[in-house]
Amino acid sequence: MFPPAAGAQGGGGRGGGGSKGRSAQQGAAKDQLRLGSSERLHKVLAHAGVDSRRQCEQMILDGRVRVNGKIVSSLGTRVDPRKDDLLVDGQKVALRSREETAWVAIHKPKGVITSTNDELGRRTVVDLIPGADRMRLLPVGRLDRDSAGLLLLTNDNAWVNVLTHPSYGHEKLYRVAITEGYPSPPAWKKVTEGMMLEGETAPTQPCDIEIISYDERRKHLVLDVVLREGKNRQIRRMFEAIGHPVRAITRLKHGPIGLKQLRPGEWRALTASEVERLKRKGAEPKRGASHRAQSDSQQHPERRAEAPRQQQGGSSAAAPVPSAAGADWEGAGVDWDDDDDVEFLRQPAPASRQRT
Repeated sequence: MFPPAAGAQGGGGRGGGGSKGRSAQQGAAKDQLRLGSSERLHKVLAHAGVDSRRQCEQMILDGRVRVNGKIVSSLGTRVDPRKDDLLVDGQKVALRSREETAWVAIHKPKGVITSTNDELGRRTVVDLIPGADRMRLLPVGRLDRDSAGLLLLTNDNAWVNVLTHPSYGHEKLYRVAITEGYPSPPAWKKVTEGMMLEGETAPTQPCDIEIISYDERRKHLVLDVVLREGKNRQIRRMFEAIGHPVRAITRLKHGPIGLKQLRPGEWRALTASEVERLKRKGAEPKRGASHRAQSDSQQHPERRAEAPRQQQGGSSAAAPVPSAAGADWEGAGVDWDDDDDVEFLRQPAPASRQRT
């Protein structure tokens, strides 16, 4: 967003303007106190849309940031966005007030790219939100082009990594339709307990699966899948690996935020209480996320995948199995007559299996 550093302008480093006998470290400490105690500098820069929080930290360490005319290279520096003047590579940073912070939930339609721009000119999620470019909204995570559902966007950049990094263990709920009937018990175990995917260096984390409905005639199974990580096209790759290709995916929840009644292409601003709950969930990394996910399923059996049982004749199945496709499929929100896609998922999981 900012041009490469053109070298320091207008003075030396941290201790260049201090009085005689004062060390650079003492000068930095005094500057830090003088600048106030509102927010850490790198968070203010990230919030202003300069770059990610990590990249803003590096800019500070590289001496590319000036506060009130002085180069600051201490990551502990705190500034008051209302009073202090900030420059990056000599360019003034336009600080946003908290009132200008935006959080948006959108129902991303299938075929739309999760990006702020696309080299091929395809439609992106920001094209669907008026003023998204002006507000510098960034997607929180991603949904592949062939998937639909809830996607969060914000210009509070410091939170983008927090809400997407697997170490924080944020749960994301997906409605998934797979083909080829019920997976075998060993296949269920692979998916729910973790499996190696081609090209990955670590297995997937344990996930929760709940059966929503089944079309006996077409051998189509609808599931709710909860992930606590986000490998590229992970759900598709997991079920493809066990011989049950995915027909459609729609994300229903990201942490405490739900899709609610948004239709494909519709969006809404998050409420202040929703943003607060979202940030509270991401307050600190969750250590041992994989172990916790597994133990959570053990402690809450209603949240585990329903174990397939043997029908007469030896084939595996799971209860409940709808007796007919028509009304049951409509109740599950699946419309296979509309481009074989899950257009809008109106019906949540049965009350006994709903998550809070």
